Amino acid sequence: MICKRRSEKSGEVILAGFFCSEGEFDSVSIDWSGRNLAKTIVKDSGSPSDSPPFTWTNSVGELQIGVMDHAIGTFNMAGGSLLVTNNNVGNIYALGSGSGAGTVGGSGTFNMSDGMFTVWRSSGTDHQDGFIVGWGTNSTGIFTIAGGTASAICGVETGVRGMGTLTVNGGVLVDNGWFGLGRGGPTTAPFTGSGTFNLSAGTVYLLRNSSTEGQTDGIEMGQNGTNAVLNISGGALYCQRIGMGPNTGNQSGTKLEMNISGGNIYLGDQGIVSNTVAAGGNPESVNISGWTFHTAFMTIISSTVNAGDISTVTNYLGIGTNWTWTVNPSVNLTNNSFLVNGVSGPGYVTFAPEATRIITLNNQWSGVGGLTMNGPGTLALGAANTFSGNTTIKQGTLALAGAGSISNSPHIIMSSGTAFDVSGASSTFTLAPGQFLSNNGSTATIIGSVNTGAGTMSLTYDGSTPSLAVASGTLTLDSGTTFRINISGAALGPGIYKFISSTGRLCGGNFAAVHDRRRHYRRRGCVIHQRR
Repeated sequence: MICKRRSEKSGEVILAGFFCSEGEFDSVSIDWSGRNLAKTIVKDSGSPSDSPPFTWTNSVGELQIGVMDHAIGTFNMAGGSLLVTNNNVGNIYALGSGSGAGTVGGSGTFNMSDGMFTVWRSSGTDHQDGFIVGWGTNSTGIFTIAGGTASAICGVETGVRGMGTLTVNGGVLVDNGWFGLGRGGPTTAPFTGSGTFNLSAGTVYLLRNSSTEGQTDGIEMGQNGTNAVLNISGGALYCQRIGMGPNTGNQSGTKLEMNISGGNIYLGDQGIVSNTVAAGGNPESVNISGWTFHTAFMTIISSTVNAGDISTVTNYLGIGTNWTWTVNPSVNLTNNSFLVNGVSGPGYVTFAPEATRIITLNNQWSGVGGLTMNGPGTLALGAANTFSGNTTIKQGTLALAGAGSISNSPHIIMSSGTAFDVSGASSTFTLAPGQFLSNNGSTATIIGSVNTGAGTMSLTYDGSTPSLAVASGTLTLDSGTTFRINISGAALGPGIYKFISSTGRLCGGNFAAVHDRRRHYRRRGCVIHQRR
């Protein structure tokens, strides 16, 4: 017996409870086309060679929606549970699988607002494609989750030969296999298909699988040179890797886009990479107006885990590991007018590596937005960045490595207990004309050699604790530097005050006296005195 309600006009199945209310069944077929609007197949392909590693009563062997040309099929799940499983090599679950022999393929839509939906493949092929959105040529597949838990214990492919859109507006999505965005097919040109992944709320876990380790873990955009779009405006994404560009083939004119305005991403040790240069080059566009990057660690697992059990999934997440963003693609930091999924960001990107962990950016960051470091670990910049927003160090260490620079950033603002490490830079860091280096709170630390150049040192002093500490290298106070002291406590009386402490060297030429509203200061040698 099947709990369903169908409409001949829309070809719709509504799930409000368990899919099968009375026991199990060997096979069932729901086939209606009405006015050639929809055709849905639900069938059991036989007992799989391996039983699912968890107990589940309500299961079928295959679910396809929109399998005929011009067909429109919709499946709404509002509660209960459904397991789709078999041990075939082909897809188990497909939205928009019409062949499109004419000009229009099938259209399949799956809307989920609650319940538990799982697509599971047996252990021998558990990582391979089984959850397909936009399968057939010229077809359209749409999967939207706003609540509940959807688990793919198999590979997920969006936009194989058709147009596929996967949207997470809430709830939880778990994948333990390949995750192709703009999968493309067949394996030789001309390639078709396009994939879009939208995340605005909820949590997405793209777990590591023993069969995909070292290949294409995490998100793979434009695998066969097809269009791929990643839009993130909120929620949380746990992912071993984001790969941009084809790993087989390359089609001229295809486009890869990553647009981000908010949310959190926890990346594993493979970081973000690009394959497009080696493959001939596809246009890549990365626009960010807000997001927080974290470090994460995900244990390699296989189909023996119950991906539908979130308490089990989180057991496979651990202390973060270092990761790197390769030299491509570059990033455009936008302001808060940039919208993704209709949501604007704050106008800056945030990095929050865990303690002792390092995030390395070897690509160039440009645009009008800013960059914030707000984690106990280290963020290392290895390219000549040109972004014109502020650089804020709220926690941890911001490091410049090799040719890394932030010369167009007007303000470098350091909070109490943070560090600006330029010891790994290929040349002495020099403030650009008009550039400010300032502290916000008590002592912040400079590591390595800094020349204040024609910039401005603007220090906040509480009357007792040095504003800056030079841990190594030399801080050179250039004669062209503007030096400002802002007293945060009571007015200072006559005396000698240590605004900058140093275990390295502190030196430089005289500079013009600068005053606040209460006191004048001058520099004599390397010690700053208040005038009597």
